[in-house]
Amino acid sequence: MDTMATADIMGVYKNPYYRDVCIVEMLIDERPDLIDFSSFYCIDKSLPESDWQSVFGERFLSADGENVIGDGIDKPGGSDNGTRVVFGLYAEALELPLSTPYGRFALPSPGELSRRLKNVALDIFID
Repeated sequence: MDTMATADIMGVYKNPYYRDVCIVEMLIDERPDLIDFSSFYCIDKSLPESDWQSVFGERFLSADGENVIGDGIDKPGGSDNGTRVVFGLYAEALELPLSTPYGRFALPSPGELSRRLKNVALDIFID
């Protein structure tokens, strides 16, 4: 019997380079090639679904979160024992639930970005 993959929010961080953009870090119990970021969006019932905020600048991280190992197009190989990802969301969307194929998530208030993600933060917005 197949079970649905799960995910956890590892953190939400302020982007020191672009104050309107936050970085969301997740751990997803899924192989990278099966993760479809086009299905990650913030539900805003006051807008048509076509206008809901979607994630952008997706990056795959190494298991320790120290290195970028792929992006939304060039996905890394991997196993089923967890995939660490980061992506951008505009700060105003943080009040809305994040819908993913792995469930809906209430996003916490953003904290300070860790040193290991500083280069990723710049890369996400430029993407």
